[in-house]
Amino acid sequence: MASSSLTIAATVATLLTSLCVTLTYTRATPDATLSRNKTSGYRGYRGYGVQDAWGSIMWTRFPMEAFPLYLTPYIEAGKIEEESYSGYITVDKRYQSNMFFWFFPAEVPDGAPVLLWLNGGPVKRREISWTKLFSMIYVDNPVGVGYSYTRDDAGLSTSMDDVSRNLYSVLTQFFKMFPEFSENEFYIGGQSYAGKYVPSLGYYIHQQNHGQHPPDVHINFKGIYLGAGYCSPEKMMPVFPDFLFNMGFISDYRRRELRETYTKLIRDGLSGKNLLSPSEYLHRFFSKPSYSANHVLGSEATVTSKLHLVDIWMNEASTRAALHVAWARYPKVYAHSYVVRNSLKHEFLQDTVRENAFLMDNYKVLHYSGNLDVIVNVPMTEAFLSSVPWSGQAAYNRSDLTPWWIGKVVGYFTQIANFTRVIVRNSGHMLPYDTPEWALKMMERFVFDIPFETNAHYMDYYS
Repeated sequence: MASSSLTIAATVATLLTSLCVTLTYTRATPDATLSRNKTSGYRGYRGYGVQDAWGSIMWTRFPMEAFPLYLTPYIEAGKIEEESYSGYITVDKRYQSNMFFWFFPAEVPDGAPVLLWLNGGPVKRREISWTKLFSMIYVDNPVGVGYSYTRDDAGLSTSMDDVSRNLYSVLTQFFKMFPEFSENEFYIGGQSYAGKYVPSLGYYIHQQNHGQHPPDVHINFKGIYLGAGYCSPEKMMPVFPDFLFNMGFISDYRRRELRETYTKLIRDGLSGKNLLSPSEYLHRFFSKPSYSANHVLGSEATVTSKLHLVDIWMNEASTRAALHVAWARYPKVYAHSYVVRNSLKHEFLQDTVRENAFLMDNYKVLHYSGNLDVIVNVPMTEAFLSSVPWSGQAAYNRSDLTPWWIGKVVGYFTQIANFTRVIVRNSGHMLPYDTPEWALKMMERFVFDIPFETNAHYMDYYS
C-alpha cells in the first residue's frame, strides 16, 4: 500500500508481451476536426500542424505518434468525431496540469456499464478481461503520478477535494468526447490508497449531480467498488499487529509494542503534535520485509520485479509513442511518485468515514479483500467497516459470512441492503492479479445485481 496511486501500468505487468492494442491517431491542424481511430501500425511521415496544450503551433515531418495527444482543445471546440483510446485531458489551465487516461470500450452489447479504475488496473489477459463485461477507464491519478503531469508544482493536489475536482474534470470532458457512453451506468473503483480517492470522488459527483445548478454533464453514477481500501489509518493500523501475530510473523511482545507505537504515531499526527511525512509513516508501518509482503504465498518478489519491468517498459520510446505521451516535457514515469505523496501529506492520516457512510446509504458499495492480503488485511478492513455510521451499521455488525461457490468455495460474502462485502480465497493485496477469474465473477455479480448464491451469467440479467 502506498500513499500515491500506482500508475496505470502497475498492475498490467503480466501482459507486457501480450498487449494486443496498438494505438495511433490521425492528427489535424488546430482549425480542423480531430479524427480518432485505432490502427495496427504507424501512418508514415507527412507534414502536420500540431497544437500543444499551451497553444503553440509547430509544423513537423515526424509521425504524429511521436507527440502527446492533448484532447481538451478539441473537446472544447466540439471537434471530435469518432473514438479515442488514450491521451491527455487538461484539468487546470493555470498550471498546465494534464491527466493521462487509457480507455477500453467493452466487448459486450451497447449499454455496458463504464468502470473507472484509479490506481493501476485489473489484469487484462486475453482470456480474462474486465472489458468482456465493462468499458474500462484508467487514469493516472493524481496529477504528477505516472504520465499525468503539471508544469508547476502549484498544480499538484494537496487535498482530496483537489483530487476529486481534477478527476471530475477528466470525467466530464471524457463523456463529452464519448457521449454514447454518458447514459451508461458508471462505477468508480480501485484498491489500497484508492480507499481515499474513490469515496471522495463518489461523494463529489453526487454533490455535482444534485447541486443547485444542473451540471454541464450529468454522470450516471451508481456506486463504488474498493479492494483492500486504506480508508481510515486511525481505525485500521492498530489492528495490523494483531494480524501479524495471528499469522505467526511476530511475537506477542512485538504485537503489543507495535500496537502502542502505531496508536501514538496516529494520535500525534492527527493532533498536529508530530505529523510525519507519508514516506516516514510507510517506513514505520511496513518496515519488515518478513511481513510487508503483498501476498503471504510469496508473490511479493514476483510482483515487485514485474513492477520494475513496467517502469522500464512504460519509459520505452515505442511505448510512449503508442500511448501519445512521447514528448520529454516531463520526467520518467515510475510506479510511485514521492513528490505527489508529500504534496498530500496532510491527507495521509485522514479518513473517508463520512463519504463511505453517505455512499453506503445512497448507492451500491462493494468492499472486497483477499484473505491472504497482509498490507490492508481482512481484520483491518473489518475494523473500519464496523465503525462506519450508516443506516445498516447495526445489521452489518451482527451479520455472518456466507460461502461463495464457483464449483468450490472461492470466497465468502455478506450483503446488507446495497452494501456488499466479499472476501476471496487465495488472494493477496492485488486480488485481480492473484485470482483474476474470481475477481471478474465478483464484479459481474455486484454490478449486475446477480445473487452470489447462483451460477447465473450477466446475459441472463442484461437488458
